[in-house]
Amino acid sequence: MGLPWEPISLAQVVGGFATGLGVGVAVFAALYARSEVQSSKYASALKSFQHYQELAFKHLDLAEPNYQSLVTTGRTSEYRWFVGIFLTACEEIILHVGEKKYWVATIHAHILKHHEYLGSEVFQTKKLSHYAPKMQKIISAALKQGASNAQIET
Repeated sequence: MGLPWEPISLAQVVGGFATGLGVGVAVFAALYARSEVQSSKYASALKSFQHYQELAFKHLDLAEPNYQSLVTTGRTSEYRWFVGIFLTACEEIILHVGEKKYWVATIHAHILKHHEYLGSEVFQTKKLSHYAPKMQKIISAALKQGASNAQIET
């Protein structure tokens, strides 16, 4: 009477081991590549926000604006570009880093500095839709929070 199974040759054992090892290496490589892509996106988002901060430092009058003064002096176009750069940097942070509490708080603080323009009919009807839904939600929440804080202070 023979064995109920076929004996496995050394070649089959080595072949199975090599296949398993190959799959393991492929999975590791995929996870490593994904991690590298994520790190790259994170670094890019931080660099974008750093660029905005450098612009803000160079243009304090746009970073902490007197909106009516910008309107009177004809600088609204420059200001809108500045806010666009700011919002794009924020959007990169949210999309690539996530809605971490400290980032959302930082973004809210900066949004409130631009509440007059961001709450304007022009922005709300013509520009807000250019941003990702998550960013739209953050802008709306910050403006709402700013409005409630203003009511509490008065």
